Amino acid sequence: MKKILESLKYIAIFIVTLCICMILMYLSCLIPSVKLLPNIERSILDINKSGSKKIIPVFNKEIMFDTYADAMMINMAYSVDSKHPFYSMLFARTNYVDGVTDTTVEDKAYEDKEIPIFPHVQELEKLLRGKNLIAIEYARYWHGHLIFLRPLLTIFSYTEIKIISYIFHFILFLMLLYKIKKKIGLKFIIAIIFGFIVTEGYLVYSCLEETIGFSLILIGSNVLLSINKKYYGKFFFILGMLTAFFDLLTIPVAILVFPLIILILMENNKSIKELTIACIKYITLFAISYALMWASKWIIVDLVYNRNLVKNAIGQALYRSSSKNIRLLSVELFNIVYIGLPVAIYVGIIYILNIIIAIFEKIKFRKVTDIIAKNLFLEFIGIAPFIWYALVREHSLSHAYFTHRSLIVTCICSQIIMINILNKYFKNNRKEIFTIFVLINLIVIILNYIV
Repeated sequence: MKKILESLKYIAIFIVTLCICMILMYLSCLIPSVKLLPNIERSILDINKSGSKKIIPVFNKEIMFDTYADAMMINMAYSVDSKHPFYSMLFARTNYVDGVTDTTVEDKAYEDKEIPIFPHVQELEKLLRGKNLIAIEYARYWHGHLIFLRPLLTIFSYTEIKIISYIFHFILFLMLLYKIKKKIGLKFIIAIIFGFIVTEGYLVYSCLEETIGFSLILIGSNVLLSINKKYYGKFFFILGMLTAFFDLLTIPVAILVFPLIILILMENNKSIKELTIACIKYITLFAISYALMWASKWIIVDLVYNRNLVKNAIGQALYRSSSKNIRLLSVELFNIVYIGLPVAIYVGIIYILNIIIAIFEKIKFRKVTDIIAKNLFLEFIGIAPFIWYALVREHSLSHAYFTHRSLIVTCICSQIIMINILNKYFKNNRKEIFTIFVLINLIVIILNYIV
């Protein structure tokens, strides 16, 4: 009976969360597009200048952001027909103006192995000038970004929204560091800062698409550090839904694993068995709600508008996960190259060092100590992005310029592992040892930008 009641609670949570998301989306689509026009006009120069990919040089490293998606998101926000908000929010058209556009292409991605051509960056300007372009439906995704993007565009330009995003992220990041210091320990702040620096988390505000994933990480982690542990299951369930609703398949694995790492640190007094059971439970809840949220969009569209979106969406999912002519090693290496070889080598050395220590302890003491065993558990959690890359090969290869940022969790796990090793084997002169550790991190970061 308890299990049935618990299942009913999760069903209720799913329905309520879905309804709230759809209501907010519907309300945002009631805003007439003419209200967005002045600020989108002001944004054109910045959007066209960024082009499909924005390159930000930091010393010798060129950091790439998918600003093509930003232009498409703004195009989509303007293309909403406020007279038909429900249709607009479900089909998420681009290149549409009521009374001007007369041709709309259905979302039939990868049907007959043909990839649809989505609007170019320059088409947004043509759309604003009233040119008759072919509208394209993009119904597979929820496009939850419309909830905040459309209201913001009535007040701010694209550049101003990015500035607001930067301030918002900076505040959330400081809140996260404060809560980690208070609830977990000051030394673990080193791991978080290292992860955000090497994955350019301090620059993601340059791209609205990539901002979304980091927003979910920061908001989710702050929430997790503030709630009672009895709500952890429901937290990961809701997080899975929100990830499917807002994230454009950028770093979903990091959105899950980042708070999972924080949970492991908070529950450090538990045994490996207890942590494993807890993590399996939370990962399962996240995966179920994530998959159901995706499927609910496709089913609603098919039921209300008699479209074949379920078939088309599954076809795209199969294409994105295709391993045909894509070597697994190539996918993994491509993402590693984007994060930078100095960081990749450094993280790899820490992982190998921990394995060597575990083998040494097993040989000498016939068992691995608890702290090293937990490090091995963290190593397994840290390779989650590589498992994702293996499952979603085509997408992870063609979009490695942003999917590599999921390795933030791999980097953070390596730092926590090293902190645990230092705590265990260097009990004397700990302050000096940790100072050296921080200096090594700085050297690796510098090398990552100049090599």
